[in-house]
Amino acid sequence: MHQITFRVSLAESSYYFFQAENEPALRDRLSQDRFWRQHAPENILVEPVLGDRRGILGEVMNTMPESWRYNWCESGFCSCMGCSNISGSLRGLGFTKEDWLEWCAANPDPRPPVDHEAMEEALFRALSTKH
Repeated sequence: MHQITFRVSLAESSYYFFQAENEPALRDRLSQDRFWRQHAPENILVEPVLGDRRGILGEVMNTMPESWRYNWCESGFCSCMGCSNISGSLRGLGFTKEDWLEWCAANPDPRPPVDHEAMEEALFRALSTKH
């Protein structure tokens, strides 16, 4: 058996990658899922999987929006609508949190760190001036 990847286009050039032993098994899995029944049929493309596990993880990570790449949610995909984390999509591909941490260590977040205290202070000031 050969391994294939289904690339499912969602929005704004973001992709989830699903791997399966064969096409019918994956199509059956997708057909059972409410979200994919609504969105997937015309967007499923089949591509051969090339490269090793790290290469596949790198490809998946590089197609995700930058704001998703460094957020892991223990609850998994769609616990918070899936819009701020990638844990569910990586778990669906068989990757673990350790795989993700290894990728993050090799690819540090280029965004500046968030100053939560300054954000809270600014929010407090904004709310107190409205009264």
